Amino acid sequence: MNFHVAAPKIPPRILCIGMPVRDLTFRIQELPGRGLKVNASHFEEIAGGNALNAAIGIVRLGGRASICGPMGTRAKHRPSIFRKMAHEGIDTKHIVHMPAW
Repeated sequence: MNFHVAAPKIPPRILCIGMPVRDLTFRIQELPGRGLKVNASHFEEIAGGNALNAAIGIVRLGGRASICGPMGTRAKHRPSIFRKMAHEGIDTKHIVHMPAW
């Protein structure tokens, strides 16, 4: 047995803890002055939250990611968030399903 041969490298699995949510992104042409308001020129809804954003980054860099956090079972955007996590290859078996949320 040759102990000097390197074992195959298995990417680390990292557990990201936090609530997967949807992020709302608004784009404006320039920062308004103090006390002024401007209309957004673009709006986008994306899956987000600190833990989910970290998990996406980990997977895209070649790691393996799992996410653990609460998620409401009645949340309107729940299916799209789960689709995004599946598309990115994020393990969701540790999501805590919250029926009252």
